[in-house]
Amino acid sequence: MNRLKKFANNICLVSLLAGLSFANLSSAKTINVPQEHAKIQEAIDIASDGDTILVSPGTYQENLKIYKKSLHLLSTTISDSTRILVSNPEYPTIIIANSDNYTLDGFQIISQNSEQGIGVYSFYSSGQISQNYIILASTGISVVSGRHVDIWNNILEHNDKAVRSNADSTLLSGNKIGPNGLSNGVPAVSLEGRVNIAEFNSFVDNRIGIKVFGDYNELFRNNFIRNTYCVSIAPDAAKTLVMNNLFLNSYNTGLISELEKSDSTKVTVKYN
Repeated sequence: MNRLKKFANNICLVSLLAGLSFANLSSAKTINVPQEHAKIQEAIDIASDGDTILVSPGTYQENLKIYKKSLHLLSTTISDSTRILVSNPEYPTIIIANSDNYTLDGFQIISQNSEQGIGVYSFYSSGQISQNYIILASTGISVVSGRHVDIWNNILEHNDKAVRSNADSTLLSGNKIGPNGLSNGVPAVSLEGRVNIAEFNSFVDNRIGIKVFGDYNELFRNNFIRNTYCVSIAPDAAKTLVMNNLFLNSYNTGLISELEKSDSTKVTVKYN
């Protein structure tokens, strides 16, 4: 009888938790810009966790900040017709801070400051940056101290640096990267954290395609086309895998090895 009673109590608890989860999901709302709010930031300010902000085509001159909110910021069309044009180029066009499970999808993001501007700055957050066209920034996407940020199917070009991540578990997949970094030779992509994956990306017309600083990173099935250098491995990068990549029409060697300063057994290069 006690076992039966305990089982019944457990069933009630599970049902209660499920009901609360469903209630949280059902309470999420959709906010339309500019139909309900003229500015995107106004919609962000009134939004709650789980809400979706749908932005119609147009040019929105703003600096956006999402802080401690799990929001889905989406363009109604996946094209360059929904533009976020930075208002103050000394600050990132979009800041996402202390936010989990966010989505940023479908925008043209223009920083207009190739010396110090940042397109998207993700700080202590996790989420998805996808299907955006990011141009004219010092750094197109900067991921700092977060985990599980997925960056996929974006176009990043005419930036000083396309992506910089010192976070762990960043996924860089299916992006078109280049031309970037032609003026001063910085890498288009810098992976400085641990357990990051770069896969199925196209690195085209960059000075340096990608540089790996951190440990346990994997680069596979990427296309490197007409880069001056394709891949650079920093001396302190451990357990890096470079596999099944295509190096085509590069001006210099496909792989820049800096491992002569360190231990060459830290990197596995095969089937490229």
